[in-house]
Amino acid sequence: MMFAHISESDNQHTEWRVQTLDEHEEGVARLSSKFAKPFGFAGLARVIGLLHDKGKEQMDWQKYLQGTTGYNKDYACVKSGPNHSYVGACIAHKLYPQIAPLMGQPIAGHHRGLYDYCDYVEELKRGIPSDVSIGEKLSPSFHPLSKLRPSDLHHVVRMLFSCLVDADSLDTEAFMNPEQAK
Repeated sequence: MMFAHISESDNQHTEWRVQTLDEHEEGVARLSSKFAKPFGFAGLARVIGLLHDKGKEQMDWQKYLQGTTGYNKDYACVKSGPNHSYVGACIAHKLYPQIAPLMGQPIAGHHRGLYDYCDYVEELKRGIPSDVSIGEKLSPSFHPLSKLRPSDLHHVVRMLFSCLVDADSLDTEAFMNPEQAK
């Protein structure tokens, strides 16, 4: 089982609540899709939500999460994990080459902000780690790009980025701090 978030239930390191990666990705996909619906990109935003944390499948990231939370004492010495944000962007480029920048830019920047395009291209050169599954290609439906001017694409990327960041934050908060999320 892959974890997205781990939280103590009792402050004694004996009871734990876990959010699986699948649960988190599905929650983010649902919210991101909802936020993008008014501007016609709900389907694309859903796929972005499903891909955004694929990098958390890396075993080194799983060890980092389990060690820093105290969930698994065997990994207590692991003090940092690999960057996970760029991985979903690499997968988007592999599965959806025609629309990859629309998807990859929001995914790669969802923790740090949007990349300058040249820096974004450098991130993609890192490739997909061997311990991450590519998954299946979905059919994202979205507003026809033919109706957009080239100058509109930057705006669409920013809107999708905003949908993803908000969805990720809200789903994480709902798990980590349910009372505050209410």
